[in-house]
Amino acid sequence: MTKNSKTAAVIKGQISKFSGMISRELPEPKQKLAREMIYGIQAAKDIKLSNITRSLNEPIALIKTEDRLSRNLDERGFTDEVKPSDMPVGEQESP
Repeated sequence: MTKNSKTAAVIKGQISKFSGMISRELPEPKQKLAREMIYGIQAAKDIKLSNITRSLNEPIALIKTEDRLSRNLDERGFTDEVKPSDMPVGEQESP
């Protein structure tokens, strides 16, 4: 394994752990959406859905991936379930 692939594996692991913490109450498809969105924002360094879609590098047409992400984000209940109060990450490092 090269150094870059090790780093990528560590980052993906950290993203999976974090997304699991903030989406633990959601069904699996919504957990996957949270994981993909966090990874895509980090990889694209942008919050535009089209750039997030490109960073996912899925083997299907970009428009199909973008439509799927958009549809899932638009569904009622997703943003209601992921709340800042559910994110204990910053609390651990506060004095």
